[in-house]
Amino acid sequence: RCRPAGAGLCTAYCGRCRYPSRLLPEMFGKAMLLNSVCAVLSGVVDSALVDKPGGLGLGVNAPFAVSVVLLLSLLVPAILLVMYRNATQGSNTTAALSPTADGTQRAGRIRQAWSIVVGNRDVQRALAAQALFETAIYMFVMNWNAAVHGPCPATKLYVAPLGWIYSTFMLGLALGSQLFTLSIQHPLLSVPHTCSAAFCVSGALFLLVVAVLKRGTTCAAFASGMWTLTLCFTFFETCCGVFYPSLNAIKGALFPNHVRSTLLGFGRVAQNALILTLLWASTSWTRPTLMLVVAGIVLLAALIAFQIQIPQHTERTATQTA
Repeated sequence: RCRPAGAGLCTAYCGRCRYPSRLLPEMFGKAMLLNSVCAVLSGVVDSALVDKPGGLGLGVNAPFAVSVVLLLSLLVPAILLVMYRNATQGSNTTAALSPTADGTQRAGRIRQAWSIVVGNRDVQRALAAQALFETAIYMFVMNWNAAVHGPCPATKLYVAPLGWIYSTFMLGLALGSQLFTLSIQHPLLSVPHTCSAAFCVSGALFLLVVAVLKRGTTCAAFASGMWTLTLCFTFFETCCGVFYPSLNAIKGALFPNHVRSTLLGFGRVAQNALILTLLWASTSWTRPTLMLVVAGIVLLAALIAFQIQIPQHTERTATQTA
């Protein structure tokens, strides 16, 4: 039951206390902005720890040691928070289900989630767009470092300031979250169309990356190409900043709460299969070829995302309830 007015927040999820869906996209955008700011600070600190000119020069292991200290410092408040939550909700918790009943419920959720996937084309499109674009993100994460160094070994010519480049990427991510927050305020721009536009820009950026990599086959020719690639990857992170809150808003509108994790699990299976296929095939590809394939995947995701339709009554109903 809901607590009476003035008694604090409800401990149970209910219709009266539901967060208005019209505010969810803005909340996701602000959460992405805060996450990006933390990532920018981590990149600056990492660069200060590792770099010898202008930094402490403690080596590449220093950021991992600092991260362990931060995790341990957050462990105590996390334990206290869990203990407080268990204490306040202890009287409202129900008895644990038996293994048989729990397994029956899980099987029922899987069947229900699968029926939703089969019967709802918009859910299919959302899962496919997420799997394709996140595959591109994983390919980017695993290749941007080597791409920025190009044909020049890290021990020769120039070592890219990876900490500062990462901070630049995260600034692009923060910019993307702000662009998403501005776009949802425009009456003619829907969330799927905003997401599709970000995918189109990402595809164009990967095509530019392919052109730079093919042109810079030597260290001398690649000297200026490194900064061009850094700029392209930064704008790609800006598109990722648009993608993440867009995806959360689409999932909030299309995926039922009780089977949302199961639906996402179906998408992860397809995504992992695609990632493994690309990793296996890329062993015989050049890096420009891999980036060209990634560009095609992103443009396919743009075409799929453009066709997603979010029910308009969802936002109106939530607004009236609030």
